[in-house]
Amino acid sequence: MARDMAGPSFNDWIDQLGLREVRAPHFNKPVYRKAPFGNFTLSADIEKEISASLRRVRDKRKIPRSKFVPMLGLSEPVYVRYERSVSKLTVGRLLHICELLDV
Repeated sequence: MARDMAGPSFNDWIDQLGLREVRAPHFNKPVYRKAPFGNFTLSADIEKEISASLRRVRDKRKIPRSKFVPMLGLSEPVYVRYERSVSKLTVGRLLHICELLDV
């Protein structure tokens, strides 16, 4: 491990954290992830799975979208875009949804 006055190098940190370089289509630079990151490599895959999970959990809890959406303070078209992975969720919005779905 090469060290300088600033501590471990960038590559040393990558190795130490067990990361691997991943090329994401929407980034011009590489990103680094744990290998393997479940069945997912790219953030877009994770976002699609989260969106699908929202719908599955809401349906499993038998909460109609028309009743659920007002609890979030959203319009139905906006929420539908989240469930279809058209729009990205903010962390705050995702936490609110998880709170309401008890996940």
